[in-house]
Amino acid sequence: MVSTRVVLATDYVLPNEPCFGLSEVNRVTKVAGAGVRRFQIVQVIRDDQLWEYQRDMGPADSFKSEEFVIPGHVPLSNGHFDVIETVGRLQGAADEWRAKYDKPTERHGPPEDFVKSFEEYATKRRDARKGRRHFAMGGHNAD
Repeated sequence: MVSTRVVLATDYVLPNEPCFGLSEVNRVTKVAGAGVRRFQIVQVIRDDQLWEYQRDMGPADSFKSEEFVIPGHVPLSNGHFDVIETVGRLQGAADEWRAKYDKPTERHGPPEDFVKSFEEYATKRRDARKGRRHFAMGGHNAD
């Protein structure tokens, strides 16, 4: 079955409106040279119809957190949904998420080559079982 759900666009949302869901996603814009940008998409219910508001938040590479979706509804057994959140509450939750996870990751030095590290570890273990020792250049013990 193909869904033909129509979503209406709006240019504003109010903090106390029923919010079906909020997401922050990275998208390529239609503007030439704009690159990938982060958008906050807020879905609200107005007059029993789904409306969507999109807010351009800036270049995607300025956000360290992953894209995310926060539902504001729960499904009912009859196939309908019960909207239990408001725009203000979900925007607050999104702000908290970004504040918590938009911190740059700490990296000390270049990324580690795990395959090479494992091979070196396996070689050292094998050689240790056979009683061999590894020496660095100049005759110093490398173990």
